[in-house]
Amino acid sequence: MAGVPVRPEERSARRRERLVEATVDAVRDLGLDRVRLRAVAQRARCAEGSIIYQFGSLENLLTTALESVVTKTDHGGVVPDWSDPPCRLRAIAAPDSQSRPDIGDWTIFMDLWVRAIRDPGARQLRQDPLNQWRELLRATLPAGVRSGHFTIPDLDATVVRLCSLMTGLAIQVAL
Repeated sequence: MAGVPVRPEERSARRRERLVEATVDAVRDLGLDRVRLRAVAQRARCAEGSIIYQFGSLENLLTTALESVVTKTDHGGVVPDWSDPPCRLRAIAAPDSQSRPDIGDWTIFMDLWVRAIRDPGARQLRQDPLNQWRELLRATLPAGVRSGHFTIPDLDATVVRLCSLMTGLAIQVAL
C-alpha cells in the first residue's frame, strides 16, 4: 500500500524547515560571519540553488534561522510559576536552567549581538528575547518583595542589573 501523497506546499515547508535547521547548525559550528551557501547545502544535502529558490538569498535564510532560535527561546514559558520567588529567581539565573538557551544557542546569540551593532533587523531580533527575560524578572521580583525575600528600591534598575549579570554569566559559561 502506497503512502499518502504529500502536498507540494507541505513538501516545501519541510524543505524550508530542514534548511533552517541546517543553517542553525552551521551558525553554531562556524559562526554567523562564516556561514556560506555551500556549508548549508552540505548539511541539508541539497543544491545551493534550492536554498536560493526557497529563501531568495543567504541573508534571508540567515535571518529566518536566527528568528527560529529566538522564537524557541521562550523564557516565560519554561520557568514554572513557583510560589517561592527566590527559587524562581535561581531558576531564571542558573546557566543550566531550562529557561535559558543551550550553549550552542548562546554562541548564536553572541553572533547576533555583534551583528545587531550595525543591522537594525538583527537589533530588533536581539531585543525580543531580552524583553521576555526582563518581563519574567519584572513578574518575579515584586513577588519576592511582597513575600519579604527581596528588598528592591528600584525595580527597573534591578532588572537591568540582573539581566546584565546573567548575560555576562552566560557568556562565561558559553566560552
